[in-house]
Amino acid sequence: KAMVVRKPLALGALVAGILATGGCSTLAPGVYVGDENMQYTEESQAAATDIVVKVHRITPELIARMRQTEIERQRDALTDVAAERSVDGYRYHVGPLDILSFTVFDHPELTIPAGEYRSAEATGHRVDEEGFIFFPYIGKVEVAGLTTEQIRQLVTDRLRRYIQNPQVDVRVAAYRSKRVNVTGEVRQPGTLPITDVPMTILEALNGAGGYNAESADLSNVRLTREDKTARLDLYDLLEDGETERNILLQAGDTLHVPDSVDNRVFVFGEVRDQGVHYMSKGEMSLADALGQSRGPDQLAADASRIYVLRGLDETRSPDVYQLDANRSEQLVMATRFELRPMDVVFVSTSDVTRWNRVISQLLPTVRGIYEADRVGN
Repeated sequence: KAMVVRKPLALGALVAGILATGGCSTLAPGVYVGDENMQYTEESQAAATDIVVKVHRITPELIARMRQTEIERQRDALTDVAAERSVDGYRYHVGPLDILSFTVFDHPELTIPAGEYRSAEATGHRVDEEGFIFFPYIGKVEVAGLTTEQIRQLVTDRLRRYIQNPQVDVRVAAYRSKRVNVTGEVRQPGTLPITDVPMTILEALNGAGGYNAESADLSNVRLTREDKTARLDLYDLLEDGETERNILLQAGDTLHVPDSVDNRVFVFGEVRDQGVHYMSKGEMSLADALGQSRGPDQLAADASRIYVLRGLDETRSPDVYQLDANRSEQLVMATRFELRPMDVVFVSTSDVTRWNRVISQLLPTVRGIYEADRVGN
């Protein structure tokens, strides 16, 4: 009998010892967050692998620094790809494969007539790969890199040897030498010729038929020039009129409008509705994400431990930000803290809830062992 009494007592002592040694957070499944760091635990067949990262508390100073960093990032991106932004004084420079159309007044023999069935493009002077055209009387003329006004003056000067007071008009019949690429969520992706009209970002979007309003992510448009890529927020251009973002494009540029499928955030943990939420026009605050999830569970959540995990898809350690929603001034910070695509919002479990879950998991096992012990004795 003494042994029968001792065994349940020893079993109870064992359970108490486990809880006292490991703590409820050791036994309960899921993500556990401490005051100074966050620890993820992935159990494998052999052992667990832990990654500990520093948690940054969300404060007015932190939000101000993050906003300034984003402003500087956008400015640096514009600087990298936009050596020439202004369209003032823009002039088109002729290049190889362009077609030029000449008119020499009072000298029809020097003007190739287009006629009813012949376009100026078909009958004009093609600029060869080396940048030359052939013109009657004066022979080969190098025109690549010149404006139509410069070409007009050049041909006029050379014709004076053969014609008294020549009057020449020059136009580009077909623009073939310079193109930009527009890809992604636009109605007509493809290549667009650069013409005598300045090819800005807005012109490129219009030339591609506009963007797909339902699927395009204009907050993360990528402009690639040579070996540099800039990420631009075009909502500032289209809605706020920030014309400095309407960059003058150059030959060979690629403008890519990405899909908004990645423009989303995830909300997990002790909220009423866990799930995925899509940003509106590339924007969503922490308060918006919590509101769309119907807020933290009042009975199960620890409102002082609301976390934003950022950079989980990267190789480096993620950034983690903590909000204490038990403090009224922190609730204001939630409206000002801007989330980024693929952020994860996690609302931690309260200690009482975690303890109850541990007990609910342990009791069936303890009772089973206890009953087996009784039957055996």
